[in-house]
Amino acid sequence: MKNDPSGKPEALRIVHLLGGLRAFDTYDEVVKVGVGGLDKPMSFERPAYPALYATLEDLKLQPVGVEFISSEMELNGSMPRHWVSWRTPKGLDIVHRKQKWSSIRFAESDRDLIRYEIAGKIGTYLRLTDLRLKQLSEAYHQTLRAKLRREDGDPQPQPGFFQNQWMAEIEAAIHAYFADAAAFRDVLAEGMWLLLVKNKSKTVSKMGALLKNVKAGDHQLIDEVIREGNDGGWIKNLTDLRNGIIHDAPIDRSQEHSFCELRALPHNKGNSLFILHYPLTTAEWGRREHKRQFPPTRDESEMKETFERYREFAISSGDALEYAWRTLSNLADLAERFRIAAGLEADIPRITPIPGTLKRI
Repeated sequence: MKNDPSGKPEALRIVHLLGGLRAFDTYDEVVKVGVGGLDKPMSFERPAYPALYATLEDLKLQPVGVEFISSEMELNGSMPRHWVSWRTPKGLDIVHRKQKWSSIRFAESDRDLIRYEIAGKIGTYLRLTDLRLKQLSEAYHQTLRAKLRREDGDPQPQPGFFQNQWMAEIEAAIHAYFADAAAFRDVLAEGMWLLLVKNKSKTVSKMGALLKNVKAGDHQLIDEVIREGNDGGWIKNLTDLRNGIIHDAPIDRSQEHSFCELRALPHNKGNSLFILHYPLTTAEWGRREHKRQFPPTRDESEMKETFERYREFAISSGDALEYAWRTLSNLADLAERFRIAAGLEADIPRITPIPGTLKRI
């Protein structure tokens, strides 16, 4: 691995971007943007190592996470690459948040059972939703790659709706993300009830139950949760979308049709980057009310009408990957403010070997 001016090794990086794109930082003089295994239509001069994310954002290329490759074993697949989501809630800070909850769980293991269990649950779902975001981004990338890959004589790709077999990976990743994001939401509700409201007369382990049993003024953080649990709030959106996706499965029947959309993203060198858009939410990141028709229509004119309605929805729809990225940021931020409000703090544990217990092998 290459060293920076201070002598610290710099890891290779593959930055995941909205739309399924990747930015490849592999110590070349330039950073290349595109899809793995295909020609990269965009490149720019490699900035200082910490400045890459801001440079991408300035280019209207939004990072959602990054894979760090710091060893040969990570490079050849013997070990998983180190994944960190970006801006959850700030930069790569989710790494410290994961470690903090692990440290709290360790510290509370022989002091307080409730705090120990809450810290363990929050730490688990923080890790799981982080990985679910990566899995969704990977599914986007594979779907986009399959669409853009060309054989000799194939026509150039054009913007528009399409389907391919990789879409099943996107839909599976969406299901998994919402299952874990909703569980994360509920664990936070349970923690706030036990450690902020401190009402032992009832058992509350779901966000819906928390919202039914609290009132404004119980706690400043509870007031915010109440606001976000109302129409238009991100907690209400998460609940509505989760219910629609999990209870009304399969996801490909949640709208009139199910397509990905190939979109052209112009950049300043005159070419276009193609990105993937999976229509999932309304423009306000909520659930679109759609009544299924059963049995599906076979009338040609009615089918055309359903395609037109879907097209109109897709134009302003919220993208599934962007929704997942934004909501993970909201969940991680709420977890951090809950930790502070509940006074949950712990140093990173240091394990000192007991003399005489270590043996040579």
